[in-house]
Amino acid sequence: MVCAHACGLQQRSLPGHQAETPSGFARRALRSVQRRHHSAAECSHNSNAPTVQAALPDRRGLLTSLIAAPILLQCRQSRAEGANSYSDDVDKYQIEIPEGWQSGTGNAPGNSRTTRRALAWFPEGNVDTNISVIVTNVGADFTSLGSFGDAQGFGENLVSSMDRSFLLRTPEWTRPKEGVQLAELLNAKQVGKNYFVEYTVTKPKQSKRHLLSLVALGNNGRYNRLYTATAQCPEEDLGNYKPALEAALKSFKPPGPIAY
Repeated sequence: MVCAHACGLQQRSLPGHQAETPSGFARRALRSVQRRHHSAAECSHNSNAPTVQAALPDRRGLLTSLIAAPILLQCRQSRAEGANSYSDDVDKYQIEIPEGWQSGTGNAPGNSRTTRRALAWFPEGNVDTNISVIVTNVGADFTSLGSFGDAQGFGENLVSSMDRSFLLRTPEWTRPKEGVQLAELLNAKQVGKNYFVEYTVTKPKQSKRHLLSLVALGNNGRYNRLYTATAQCPEEDLGNYKPALEAALKSFKPPGPIAY
């Protein structure tokens, strides 16, 4: 069974979406989910299909795929009624989510060499605040997150992949008409065997978003996986939501050691 089970959740099938850049897709996908809240439809994802180990990406490809960590692919929706503990049957991780938040699950688009699952939780009526977990296949040569470098270097590389501030130093006529996306690294550190990264992203004509990501390696009993748990909200809402977002990330428990 590919779509995971959460105690107390009753899922509804909804259409899938194609991925874009970090927060714009999330808002569009989650709004689409809310618009369809009362009409269940067939999901493009086959929940009975077996998980297949795809050809595995290299380190650069995996780092690039992490840019999509804040991206949410909504395939199924449900409401968590009084239950805030989630255990994933497929990828064997656990996370505590805020009580009463809605949830969704689906396949996150990746390149042809990756298999990715995405699950998300968000408060009803607030599509811009959410917690997501994305799981990506990795090869046996990824024995630790040190394969990406240390936590600081990892965070710098991740955020620089999204930051286009260098364009502000070029003549205005050479810049994109829609504006320039900005990203700033606020914190990067190792927490146990995991990496924690805090950063902001500001897309053109949109408000600044604040993101917290925890990255871990683990094995779900069959394959080595890269786990990216990301909590995000608009910068102006950070004071209201940061304690809950941080608590969710601190509760995140990936599965056991990777297989060598």
